[in-house]
Amino acid sequence: MKGKKLGGRYEIIQLVGGGGMAEVYKARDLKKNQFVAVKVLSESLSHDNEFIRRFTWEAKATAKLSHPNVVKVFNIGQENKIHYMVMEYVEGRSLKALIKQRGSLSPHECINIAIQICDGLSHAHQNGIIHRDIKPHNILGTRDNEYKITDFGISRLVKPQSTFTKTGMVMGSVHYISPEQARGMRVSYPSDIYSLGIVLYEMVTGRLPFDGNENIAIALQHIQEPIPDPQKINHTVPNELKQIIYKALEKDPNRRYQSAFEIKQALLQARANIPKDHPYVASKAMKQTTHVKTSSSRQSYANSQSNRAQIDRPGMKRPTPTKPISSRSEKMLEPKYLSQTTTLSRSQHRQTPSKIWDEYKNHIIILIGVLVICIIATYFLLTD
Repeated sequence: MKGKKLGGRYEIIQLVGGGGMAEVYKARDLKKNQFVAVKVLSESLSHDNEFIRRFTWEAKATAKLSHPNVVKVFNIGQENKIHYMVMEYVEGRSLKALIKQRGSLSPHECINIAIQICDGLSHAHQNGIIHRDIKPHNILGTRDNEYKITDFGISRLVKPQSTFTKTGMVMGSVHYISPEQARGMRVSYPSDIYSLGIVLYEMVTGRLPFDGNENIAIALQHIQEPIPDPQKINHTVPNELKQIIYKALEKDPNRRYQSAFEIKQALLQARANIPKDHPYVASKAMKQTTHVKTSSSRQSYANSQSNRAQIDRPGMKRPTPTKPISSRSEKMLEPKYLSQTTTLSRSQHRQTPSKIWDEYKNHIIILIGVLVICIIATYFLLTD
């Protein structure tokens, strides 16, 4: 692609990122003589009408947004079999790269970044758009510490006819999806708030709250498991931030902050209450990968109850935090495979053998008793 001119106007300079669905190139707009980012749909998907529609939808959805904390889309085009969109070029790095380099961030830095994400989300929500894939990889930071949301590829309008997904399909990156996303349910604005809560958790600890060997295991943890106490990972996390994280990560979307504006107000209040010289110990950047299965996290939770922190919702149980993970384990739930592998129903994630026994043990005991009585009665009838 290097040197290629798309639309006779956008000269490709170099590849700067990408994944299985698209690649992003730095390019020069020859007409305006400025750098732009060009997102090109992967060649392997250029014949897939669903992905072409999704790609076109992303461009149209983002093009209607105009906000300093949202990456601007300038144009969309097609040249032969190449589908592309032209976006604002952000000179800097992703929030994920910052966390990987430094580990946990200071409280005020976390809050300042989160507030900017809130502003970008508020603008999207005001335009009826739910992002559905908020994660540090999709937050780009400039050299002036301005942060912008990008990649609205799986966003949707808050209109039933506007979504390309079907009921029971899960969209989003598994480490950041909300419980309702993990169940394949319809999402609303608080779903983005949950994902923002995961991002905030990762910023203050340098780690993700949940990990596992399989997408399904991680998704189940979002549905079932309490959030590990961030202060057990980084004891310098202020209580004000911890409370915000817990509320943003409520399992029930109705118990979360209901808007990006609401969580922003909580963050502003926390920033006012937390001294700028608040004691802070940065975690080291995480290098090793450790997979934690759902069952083992339950065991860790049981072992940690004797010394858990007595803060926040009374009686709320919190497990021992998962160990460091690497970005390689942060899997994307792609729609082609979800209907077969990661669609979760209540019966699938609740009917474990122990829970089945707990539910039916009384019936089984009664049945055994009746059988014993019948056998004894039959014996006496035959002997008579």
